[in-house]
Amino acid sequence: ARTKVGLEKGVASFLKGQSRIVELGCGTGNSLLLLNKLFPKAELIGADWAIASQQIVNSIAQQTGAKMKGVNLNMLTLQGFEDLQICKDCAVLSVHALEQLGEMYKDLTDALINSAPDLCVHIEPVIENYDENIGFDKLAKDYHQKRNYLAGWLTYLEEKESAGDITIIENTRLGFGGVYHEAYSLVIWSKN
Repeated sequence: ARTKVGLEKGVASFLKGQSRIVELGCGTGNSLLLLNKLFPKAELIGADWAIASQQIVNSIAQQTGAKMKGVNLNMLTLQGFEDLQICKDCAVLSVHALEQLGEMYKDLTDALINSAPDLCVHIEPVIENYDENIGFDKLAKDYHQKRNYLAGWLTYLEEKESAGDITIIENTRLGFGGVYHEAYSLVIWSKN
């Protein structure tokens, strides 16, 4: 059974105490820089397919002394996944990264489940969270589909939960977005 823990504690409260955090699709490392300020003792891994991303993350680490490094990862082919060294004692984070996978999220999701991280925290646009009876949501869903963002991912996680593989701890629309859609849903799960 899902328990609603609420957002008053903030996303950081879920990551508190994690000794290792892996961010998928880290881009320029903005989230890693923030995580380093919140959790200066944590080892931070920034994964992205772009070589420039790893260079930026490594440069940030060198200039700030932060315990972070960039790792190459192609989320579609999983090339580089083993280099992330995801294990029971770490957390995984994604912020607007999985959205780019469209309907091709199953291999990555299964790899995460099999790696059994302590926690997975995702801030992504989730099409299943829109209500078509609300005008904005109908338009947002159309935009979501036109952009080929995640399609069926939450349903897939719910199937994994029903099979007893994972527990979905949180699924919440954060209630803000842009002109075209509400891009922020928080989904947190852990391996059973």
